[in-house]
Amino acid sequence: MRLIGLLGLLGLTGCPASVTAEGMDDGFGMAFGAAWIHLDAGKEESDSIVIANYGDVCAKTEAYYDAYADFEDAAEDVLSKDYCENIEEPFLTWVDASAAMLYDGAKFVSLSFSGDLNDKEYDFDDDAYGSVSEVTDAPWEDMADDFDPDGDITDGCGTGTIDTDFGDTWSLTDGSVEITALADEASASGTVDARMQETGKGGDKSDFTASFGAAWCEIKL
Repeated sequence: MRLIGLLGLLGLTGCPASVTAEGMDDGFGMAFGAAWIHLDAGKEESDSIVIANYGDVCAKTEAYYDAYADFEDAAEDVLSKDYCENIEEPFLTWVDASAAMLYDGAKFVSLSFSGDLNDKEYDFDDDAYGSVSEVTDAPWEDMADDFDPDGDITDGCGTGTIDTDFGDTWSLTDGSVEITALADEASASGTVDARMQETGKGGDKSDFTASFGAAWCEIKL
């Protein structure tokens, strides 16, 4: 996997992004990381921009996908009498990788695009999708503590059913993301001007703006 880190970008420009999210009670805060995530799944490829209030977005995203792939492979052998023991190490590695990004207080913006990323304007609800998320109740510590290698697959090896409701999410609408500069397989810069809408029908809307300079981050699945 070829990864271009954010250290050079940070050294030249300070924080790689800025975000104003009026729908968040405490605001978004400092945006310490941004990456142009290119997922290569062989027959399918996709581009997204991730802006976060933590650094090393590329490395942490890669670690998450690698750990999940190893866990998924181990979890396929559902007939093994030692199922929980066999998945313990890859499961806990995936939990650690998840906790590095989805911890209590983590905030991030995800922008995805139809087709390859180009230097143009993308309208939300048309050829781009955006979301804003804040983690307020991450389950990782409990999952690690509860895991039982002597347990049973029917109760998730002691973890029970994983609660995927980690916090609050807003969708971006009534606006666009503009890619103002793009260097192929190197970096993408742009701005976002839109409204953020609370999840659920009829959710409240509020103003959202962002600017970013994101380094290329290729991840092969």
